Amino acid sequence: TQPTLSRSIKIIEDRVGAPVLVCESSGVVATDIGERLAEKGRAVLAESESADDTIRQWRAGQLSELRF
Repeated sequence: TQPTLSRSIKIIEDRVGAPVLVCESSGVVATDIGERLAEKGRAVLAESESADDTIRQWRAGQLSELRF
């Protein structure tokens, strides 16, 4: 919901000490630090999805052992 999203953004901005999003005539855009954090977030999400895929494959018997 909008209040939850606004609260989450405020928490991030408080931690960063600067805005991560700004309102412009074209809409809401990420600041430089906001875009950098978004890139990190996308990387974390991709790794999490990869880990989930590994777990699903292991549970389905497609992986006999995990290698690191």
